[in-house]
This record gives sequence, structure tokens and C-alpha cells, in this order.
Amino acid sequence: MQSVDWQSSLNMSRPYNGLEVQATPIYSIAATIIDYTLIQKGGKTLQDFTLSQITNETAIFIDTQLDYSTLKGDIKFPLLQSALDFASLFLNLSYGLPSPSNKNVQGCILQIPLIS
Repeated sequence: MQSVDWQSSLNMSRPYNGLEVQATPIYSIAATIIDYTLIQKGGKTLQDFTLSQITNETAIFIDTQLDYSTLKGDIKFPLLQSALDFASLFLNLSYGLPSPSNKNVQGCILQIPLIS
């Protein structure tokens, strides 16, 4: 943004007759997934997504292999043309014990507003 309101004639080339303001939004989303497969109170897996990861639609791979979680797969926040003001959480995860079979969850499960 440039401001030129302090002088009667506008200067359209640099230096501008006012201020130039630049800002970088710092936005992140903390996603917590709780797996109740191995412990009754649930095992939490926390993933933080930065604004760059959200806007670049970066998938984060999860393979917990821990005593409290059986999660395996990926999560991401693609920006949908039909919902530009929201980050849509997409999961492609399997969880649960291998016998008789793992459970799977896929698709958009949550939308988070990007503006307040």
C-alpha cells in the first residue's frame, strides 16, 4: 500500500510522496488427531501447518508407530475454489489394529476460516 496524501500533486514514480507499507500474514493451524485404538484416553498426534504449507497445499505424512497411536497416511489443507475463505482439512489416514482390518478415513472433514 502506498500513501500520497501529504502532497498536493501525486508522484506516480519512485520515490512516492508518502509511505509504502508491506505486511506478511503469519497464520498457522494446529491440527490435533486423537486415536483411541490403543489407549482409552486417546493418543494425540499434533501437526502444525504454516501459512506457506496451507497456500502451497503441502501434504504432511503421518506414520506414528508409537505406543499410543496407529495413524498412517497424510493430511493437508488444499484451498478450494468453491471455498476460498476457508482452509479445508483433507485426511487420507488409516488407523486401528491390522486384524481384522484397518479403518480408513478419506476426504474433507473440516473447514477453518482464513479471515476473521
